[in-house]
Amino acid sequence: MFARKTARPPLNAALVVGVLVGVALVAVAYPRATPASNPGGCLCAPTFSIGNPVGPTECRVPLAPGCVSSGEFVYDVTVLGNTVPLGAALYRVADASGANVTDPSEAGFAYVTSHGTVLASYVVPAGAPLAMNSTAQWTFANGATATTPTGDVTLVVDVGAVDPSGMGWSIYARTTGAGPDSSASTVLP
Repeated sequence: MFARKTARPPLNAALVVGVLVGVALVAVAYPRATPASNPGGCLCAPTFSIGNPVGPTECRVPLAPGCVSSGEFVYDVTVLGNTVPLGAALYRVADASGANVTDPSEAGFAYVTSHGTVLASYVVPAGAPLAMNSTAQWTFANGATATTPTGDVTLVVDVGAVDPSGMGWSIYARTTGAGPDSSASTVLP
C-alpha cells in the first residue's frame, strides 16, 4: 500500500572536492579570452588570442630575439591566427593581486617570427612597470609597420632579472583601435 523509500547513499565529500578542484584547474590551465561586443550587440568571437606561455628561460649571450639583457628571464607566448595589426596591441605583466610588476632592470615585449626575426619591440625602462600605455611605444623593424597583421607570431616577454617561476604572474593583452577591442590573459608558469 505504501511505497517503501530506499535510502540513497550519502554524497561522498571527496568526490565533491575532486570535481571542484578539477573545474578550478581547467579554469586556470586554459587561457581566457574576453570576446568583444560589436555595436549590434552580438557577442562576437575574439579577434585576438594568446596561447599558453613557455618558459621562463634565461637570456644568454648571444642574445636570442626578444631578450633585452643577459641574465633576464623570458617567456614565449604564441599570438594565434591574428588579423590585428602589430601596432594595435598593448601588453602588461601583473602579479597575483593584479598590480603591474616592476623590475629593477630593463624588460620588454617583442614580436618574433618563427624564423627569429623581430618585427616590433618595446623596451621597458629599468624600474618601470612591465606595462604598455600606448600603441605608440612599439618600435618596428625589418619592414614591419603598425598596420602589419600579427598573423601567427611569438610574443617574447622579457620580465627582467627576477625569476618569476611559480609567483602567480599573468600576462594581459588587449587590442585597441583595430575594430572591436578584445582582450586575453594567461597565467605565467
